[in-house]
Amino acid sequence: MSSSAPIFSVNDDARARAESAAWAQFAAAKDSADYCSGWLAILCSQIERVKGGLVVIGPDSAGSYAAAAVWPDASHDMTHLGPVAERTLKERRGLVEGRRIEGRPDLGTHVGYPIEVSGQLHGAVVLDIQPRADHEVQRALRQLHWASAWLVDQFRQQAMSVQTRQLQRMSTATSSISVTATLAAIAFVMIQVSGIREHGFAHHFQNLVPHGLPAWLLPVMIPVEILGMFTKPFALCVRLFANMTAGHVVILSLISIIFILKTAFMAGVSVPFVLFIYMLELGVCFLQAYIFTMLTSLFIGMAVHPAH
Repeated sequence: MSSSAPIFSVNDDARARAESAAWAQFAAAKDSADYCSGWLAILCSQIERVKGGLVVIGPDSAGSYAAAAVWPDASHDMTHLGPVAERTLKERRGLVEGRRIEGRPDLGTHVGYPIEVSGQLHGAVVLDIQPRADHEVQRALRQLHWASAWLVDQFRQQAMSVQTRQLQRMSTATSSISVTATLAAIAFVMIQVSGIREHGFAHHFQNLVPHGLPAWLLPVMIPVEILGMFTKPFALCVRLFANMTAGHVVILSLISIIFILKTAFMAGVSVPFVLFIYMLELGVCFLQAYIFTMLTSLFIGMAVHPAH
């Protein structure tokens, strides 16, 4: 008695391995090309009887779109999908076209779908599927529409990353707590180095406690003075950060009033106040720079001349 494997077991196993490889590439994508290739491979495995697929993305500086992914692999010629991709990009809607040649009435169907994010066109996806009933073609188009959400999310994240970098370049450096903390750390080091260089290591730390202090106060004053070593630079850090951030918050709040109340009338009120706060921030910049420098100099002087 002999037994044989099911007739579909070999094909199903190969398909499962291919789909697993596509998911692995999709999950570990390092750039847009890898992401699109993995996504297209997964899509073509989900839709039945797909002969080929193409993803084009753009526009580049010249306004053109280029192929980012080809399925089943880059060696396949997908130039016949170019006209459908161009039409999809031009009309910015889902398309279904039958591929017909004289004597061969139906060679297949091309399905195209644009990729848009907030009204901006980022590319298109075109599939070459085998002949099938109209309702199956519509089902394939719906699957393509559903799957395109992954690409939309990818392009939206890229756009947000670009906007975040632009905002970081436009924002003031001292509105970042890491910058003010670094400046405060430098001030702390300079205070200690100046005191140690002037009095020596041991005597510098002895100067933290006032001379002639009663012995019963030492358990209280020593921790307080040690804590004071760190509260001085901490105060420098927070003061500079808070004052620079406060102006940005006020400006954002005034602009938000326009959108919260949903009336253009508020623009006539908010915009002048925004300009006023912006000019005030310029003055605060110089004032806070002066205060930071003056207090740092004062703390260094206290370390060098503790009696005064």
